[in-house]
Formats: sequence, C-alpha cells, structure tokens
Amino acid sequence: MRLFARVIAGLSLGAVAAVGLPAAANASTVQTTVVANPAPVTTNWGPYFSSDHRSKAQGTVTVDHRVKKVVFWKKWWGWDKHHHKVWHKKKFVKFVKFDVFTVKSTLWNFGRHDDHGKKGDHRHGRFDRFLRCAWETFKVEDKAGHVSFQSFYNCDRSSKDFEFTTVNSVKISVDVSRGNSHRPLAKHSGFNVIYPVM
Repeated sequence: MRLFARVIAGLSLGAVAAVGLPAAANASTVQTTVVANPAPVTTNWGPYFSSDHRSKAQGTVTVDHRVKKVVFWKKWWGWDKHHHKVWHKKKFVKFVKFDVFTVKSTLWNFGRHDDHGKKGDHRHGRFDRFLRCAWETFKVEDKAGHVSFQSFYNCDRSSKDFEFTTVNSVKISVDVSRGNSHRPLAKHSGFNVIYPVM
C-alpha cells in the first residue's frame, strides 16, 4: 500500500512538472529529537474516601517536563540566474515543551462482600448492599480545554494499584465512590484536586 502511494505521488509530481507549474511548493521534512530534560517531580495525593468511608484512594502524581527538538527542512522550486529550475532548501529548528503526567493510585475496598439485597429498597438499607465495590474516577483537563475521565474499581478485600498517563494536563481531580462491578453508583466524595497541589 505504501509502495502504491509512493508511485502515485511520483506520477503526480511528474505530471505537474510537465505542464510547467511549480511542484512540491513548501514541501517539508520533519525530524524530532528529545533533548535533555530536568528530573521528574513527584507529589503525593490523598487519602480521599467515599462518603460512607468504605472506599479509600491515595497515590502520587509525577510530572515529567520534557523538551523535544523539531527540525524542519522546507523545499520549494525556484529559478537560478541561468533561468534553470532548481530546488531551494532551508532548515528550521524549534524546541517544543510538553509535560507527561503519570498518575498512580492505590484503591482500598472496605465494603461488605456477602451482600444480596434488592436494588432500590432503601427501607432496610438494602440498596447499600449492592455497593460492594470501591471506585475512583479521575477527571483530566488539558491545555486545550478538553476534559476526559479515567475510572478504576476494586471489588476485592485487598487493595489494588492502578496507573495511567496523560500529556499537557492543567488540572487532575479524583472522585471516590461506591458501586458494583459495572459502574459507580453512590456515596461520591466529590472531585478533589490532586494536581496542581492546592
């Protein structure tokens, strides 16, 4: 498929040159190199609990400030003093900063594991019996204004560790709650900001 695309591109370039039009104007080649970066910075967050204190979450946020060197080679057709068509080439260099965030968490589940009630029956607290899993939901906001969510759950008696990575975030928050093995349902802590450090 790539070979086919290259053949088509070559035929197109020849066709343009044949009719005397400038070919590959402002064509560019990009080369990216990661340069030396400062040491990552790690901060602790939590612990945070669900409103019934049956779920607990805490962890770390590591921010890795990185810089990459991007080299652009721009090419275009021109004419020399003898009126011959020639390639012109110029090199451009810029440094792009970006941040990589690694969020690690440990999620504890202190809920009951022998719950067998009727969902929705609040008269005897049976609804709570379906909240046998601990949940944590991370809300990530980036520099472009986009918002994304990352959720993890633990239905076991022991704690569980989780980790995810995101780029160029400006704010990360976590909500700890209770739920079943499919989704969080209740007992939300509300979103607590874990980055930047408040």
